[in-house]
Amino acid sequence: MAISGHNPWGSKRKSSPIHEVTAVDTAVLILHGEKDERIPVGQSVGFWRGLKRKATERGKKTAELIVYPREPHG
Repeated sequence: MAISGHNPWGSKRKSSPIHEVTAVDTAVLILHGEKDERIPVGQSVGFWRGLKRKATERGKKTAELIVYPREPHG
């Protein structure tokens, strides 16, 4: 939805790390609490899936996601 003739989320989406996963060539470990109220666990899952699909071969092999059951943010 455009507000004042522009999309307020357009520039923020382009700066999101999810759009840069094709350049990842190093190990990435994502740790996330299942009950995080600040950042939905789905964002970490989406980032991890993006790494597994689009990163360099080395990046794909070394990307890991650990979700801690019942844990909040921090």
